[in-house]
This record gives sequence, structure tokens and C-alpha cells, in this order.
Amino acid sequence: MSSTLCVESSLMDKAVSSFEPNGTTCSNSVNPQQRFLAITNIEAEMQIEMFDVIFCISLASFVAFILRRKYALWRTENVCILTFMFSTVYRSYYISDEGAFLCYKAASIWNSCFSGRLIATFGEFSILHFILLKMELHKYPNVYYSTMLLCAFAETLSWFGCICRNSKFFSVEYVCWNLLLCIIVCSNLRHRMIAARLLLSVIIIFNFVVEIPHFWHYERDSQQQ
Repeated sequence: MSSTLCVESSLMDKAVSSFEPNGTTCSNSVNPQQRFLAITNIEAEMQIEMFDVIFCISLASFVAFILRRKYALWRTENVCILTFMFSTVYRSYYISDEGAFLCYKAASIWNSCFSGRLIATFGEFSILHFILLKMELHKYPNVYYSTMLLCAFAETLSWFGCICRNSKFFSVEYVCWNLLLCIIVCSNLRHRMIAARLLLSVIIIFNFVVEIPHFWHYERDSQQQ
């Protein structure tokens, strides 16, 4: 605990010093805006470290999956899961927070909100198609096409959120995702897949408790100031 505090203290000093002439710090001369920016820099550095861990895990899983399924990579379900895993690897390396409209590394075309949203769109359609295949819901046209249409609507809302820079679109997007996940959980109950249904139920609860309220009440830093 103490080592963590020391690290955060040193990061604070370093971040604040960037706003001081000649790189010197003086606690009496640091105004609230400078301190706010310093804290934001610390949070960004910590999030980058977290995403570096996620990137390593995602990349290792991606490579392991390719090696394990190398003779059957072109099967539909494998293409779907590979596309989703690639989107996870990409978005954990080129970090952008679409909800906060921020890039946590040097801004470029690769980690812009547009690039992240484009990669996520392919990844999310792919993982949905994979789930529907595995739970044999592609055999039920009403279920398959209704969930796909809900996914398309959710992705459209997410794009509007990026373009309009309004995080409330992301909240409504998660409501759509919860609705389509509820349809999946409650469909084709004879094909048990109990573990998968429980996992999807946990995701639904998490979205309702965390994601939807977060994006609905979120305000950008510039709005807070």
C-alpha cells in the first residue's frame, strides 16, 4: 500500500512539474486546474498499464487459438471468434475511450474513436454470430434475425455516440444489448448450455448496474470544468 502511494506521489510531482517553469514544483503555486490535469495524467498512466496487461493476455490467447485450430481456421465459428479476438487485441493496444472521447496514448488514426468503433463493430457482430451458432439459435430465424437487428441498432447508437459526442447514446446501446442477450438466454431452452446462459445473465446484470448508469450520467472533463 505504501509503495503504491509513493508511486502515485512521484507521478503527481512529475505531472505537476510539467506545468511549472523550468520543471520546478511549488505546492503553493499549483492551482486547482493544474492539480486536476495532474490527477488525470496519473489515472491515464495507470489505465495504460492495465491495458498493457490486457493486451498481452489477448495476444497470447489469439496466437494460442490460431495454433490450436490451424487446420480448421476457416470454419464459420472460428472466423467469428478470431475476428472478435483480433478486435480485443487491437483495442487493448490502440487504447481509446469512446465514452470519454479520449486517447490514452499518442493520438493517431489507429487509436481514434472512429478506428476503435469500426473494429469494435466487426468484433461485436462476430461474437454475436458465434454465440448464436454455438447455442444453435441460427436454426430459429425469428430469434436470429431479431437479435441481429437489435445488434445493428445498438451499433448505430454507438456510432451516433461517437459522432455526436454524447455518451447517453452508449447507455441506450447497452439497453439494446441487454434486450438481445435476454432473448438469447430465454430461447431454445432444450439446448441447455447452462454455463453460457449464466455468463450472459451476469453480463446483463453488470450492464444494468454499471455500464448503463455510468454512460447516462457521464460528463466530459471539459463539461465538469
